[in-house]
Amino acid sequence: MTPIATTTNNDYPPKETRSNVSWGAIFAAVVVGLALQALLGILGTAFGASTIDPTKAQGSPSASAFGIGAGLWWVVSSLISMFAAGWVAGHLSGTICKSDTVLHGVTT
Repeated sequence: MTPIATTTNNDYPPKETRSNVSWGAIFAAVVVGLALQALLGILGTAFGASTIDPTKAQGSPSASAFGIGAGLWWVVSSLISMFAAGWVAGHLSGTICKSDTVLHGVTT
């Protein structure tokens, strides 16, 4: 009769079957990204509203220029907040492997 093999390693489940994904880091990064997007949106709204002068018709931007500026600000602020969220996810993931940190950022 052969003895049953026992392991002295206390890791359960074994490291090979564990996921390298840190969902806590991803969810925290999503919260950071949404908060930063909201903050930058409010900041853009404040800057846009400060350019409008209702007492002077000549000093205010036209509606098309205002819309183009708002669209550009939305794209720029979205890119900034997505970059920040990806960076936070990568750093909070707790992994050393660069590909894992990049995947955390992309997942976010």
